[in-house]
Amino acid sequence: MDSFYPTTPVRNIGKFWVLFVGKLFIWLVSLVTVIVFFYFPVSAFAEATTIIAVQKDNRSSIETAFLDETIRYISVVFDDIPIRVLEIPYKEIQKLASERKINYAILSPDSYAALERLYGAHALVSQKNLRSPDKNIIGGAVVVRTSEHDIKKLSDLGSVAVAYSESTAFFVKAFLREFLLLDGSVNKRPVKLEKIKENEIELINSLIRKQHEAVLLPSGQLEQLMKIELGINNEVKIIVSALSNSSFDHTSTLLYPGWTLAAFPPADAVRTSLLTSRLLGMLEEGLHFGWTLAPNYETVHKLLEATQDKDYLALTKPSVFAFFKQYWIFFVFILFAIVGLIIHNLRTEFLIKKKNTGADSGFAGKRSHEKRSQCVYPTFVLFRANRHGRRNFLHACPRIKATARCYPQLRSRNYKASE
Repeated sequence: MDSFYPTTPVRNIGKFWVLFVGKLFIWLVSLVTVIVFFYFPVSAFAEATTIIAVQKDNRSSIETAFLDETIRYISVVFDDIPIRVLEIPYKEIQKLASERKINYAILSPDSYAALERLYGAHALVSQKNLRSPDKNIIGGAVVVRTSEHDIKKLSDLGSVAVAYSESTAFFVKAFLREFLLLDGSVNKRPVKLEKIKENEIELINSLIRKQHEAVLLPSGQLEQLMKIELGINNEVKIIVSALSNSSFDHTSTLLYPGWTLAAFPPADAVRTSLLTSRLLGMLEEGLHFGWTLAPNYETVHKLLEATQDKDYLALTKPSVFAFFKQYWIFFVFILFAIVGLIIHNLRTEFLIKKKNTGADSGFAGKRSHEKRSQCVYPTFVLFRANRHGRRNFLHACPRIKATARCYPQLRSRNYKASE
């Protein structure tokens, strides 16, 4: 017998996709959550080898000798720990730090100051002078001829020569900072910085031959050169600054913290403690340098801000692009969360509307059935004889009359609803 109503529901494709997208989004949010909270810690310890990067640019010859000795010392005393030392430029160290692929780095004080602000680097130990208890050891020494009587202080300088290979080293920035302290502005009392493609010995010899007015060296370097070239001992001298914070007379500027071993967030605490303790035991007698606990680097930050160092300001100056670049993964997570809330809200409204529509439809059908059962018009009583000869009666409205004609086994007789 054919049914009066369709038995196969019609699928609403739009409703199906709403439900599908909702489930897909829940899966994507779960995936992003796993990446944020588990990927970075796992990647930090995925590499069993401890990576120590050593900055190979922006350093003087005396600093290069000390760092070479440090690398050799590390390879000897850390034979029980897998350590990989990388001598790479500062830009590459910055890139590795941004990707969280580096454990430790030996940096110049200005490079460390920038990475401290940007990537949370933490100073462990810094370079020290074994002949001085002071933790500030890097500065600039302005060397002039002993026969030169017109230059008695830094403000008398018109030009100063520096080795081209050392022109970006930190002691040069300390020298420029000294003029700011003296005159308030570098532009007010400019000094010409001549970058000469000569080594330090050649620069001193050129100074003695009166080819330069003055020569700029890192603090402590002249003493080392005098041991090599004994003939220059009585030919040159250092202009000592009245603002010097050192008890020694080998500097013309304020002294600042030296090269620094810094740990980055992925570093293991146990290896950090071991690395720190073993480097503190290093004594490089030949160059009179070693390692000590790191001091405060606020003076370095002030120097770089005062001299308006472009590299430092480019990294540490707040910018929207840099902020998004550093924390992009968290913004993606927040975006997914917002979209998820929107989809969840739409899906919830759809389900509630669907439920209410079904309830209204059922309620309307029930009311229609009640109206039919309460019909006061004459009705037909339909009956069908079963095999026992008994009649099964069905009450129906007059519309059933047409249905009765379709089935010969059904018979009808007029009755009133009250009957």
